[in-house]
Amino acid sequence: MSNRSSPNVPAQYSSGFTLVELMVATTLGLLLISLMVGTIDKVLHASRVSAVATETIERGYFLMDAMDTWVAETSPISHDMFSKVSAQRSAPMLLALAEGALDLCETPDIASLPPASPGIILLEPSAWPCVPQRNLEVFASALLLERRLPCRANCNGAGFYAVLKHCLAGAEVEVGERSHFQIVWLDADHDRSRCFANGTNFKVARSLIYIRDYAWRVGDGIRAAMIRHLAQEPKARWLRSSMLAHGINHWQVECLFDCFEMGGLDSGALLAAAIDLSFVANARSHSINIQAVLAPLSATRR
Repeated sequence: MSNRSSPNVPAQYSSGFTLVELMVATTLGLLLISLMVGTIDKVLHASRVSAVATETIERGYFLMDAMDTWVAETSPISHDMFSKVSAQRSAPMLLALAEGALDLCETPDIASLPPASPGIILLEPSAWPCVPQRNLEVFASALLLERRLPCRANCNGAGFYAVLKHCLAGAEVEVGERSHFQIVWLDADHDRSRCFANGTNFKVARSLIYIRDYAWRVGDGIRAAMIRHLAQEPKARWLRSSMLAHGINHWQVECLFDCFEMGGLDSGALLAAAIDLSFVANARSHSINIQAVLAPLSATRR
């Protein structure tokens, strides 16, 4: 048997990158990734800044729109709509307003405002116990708004109402007195079949708007606009405050047109026909100054 040797097989060589080429490629890749990450970060930062700016603007205009709506609802009841009691006591009532005897923290039937005036009161917040005193921003004026909402199909619940006297069951009405109003508290079971469907009677609601020196937690330094409502109950009870908007600074309320001083400087209360409201809504990197003149709707526009 003869031995056969295997034919010679040429050696196989692998081709690849040199170390220098790998280092250059890695460096270029890292630079490209760094540029991409930097670009993405800038885009995300711009998006966040834009979102914060948009939120700040929306928050500020939401607060102003809400204030505009509530002030519009404080329209006076027309000049001849006085109850017999109000007509008899109009001079003493104005004297009481001037002397500060009217407790604005009370219910509307006990502490009645002149129905021929708008329900807008500027308050020195530290002078009134119904304005929460803890963490109060005392340099910012508070507002008490008495809203008079025409009754059509929305006055079935218990609450305070400015009612034409001839609409009250069992009320004795004198000749020529059919247009006189009286503020009363009515429970939910009260018969509303008379005069409560045509908008001639009004539901009365009182709210306080004020500024406190924190928003989410005490000491955070973010001022907030707060609102507090008077409960629709026979006795005065103010409900817990709710936050309207945070990041509200430089809150300023000026009385316009006819401003009646109530109780002198000690009580710091002004009965206003309209107000000039301005404030700054701000965030970490953005702020917007918003100002508007707010006035009640005229009786003809109701």
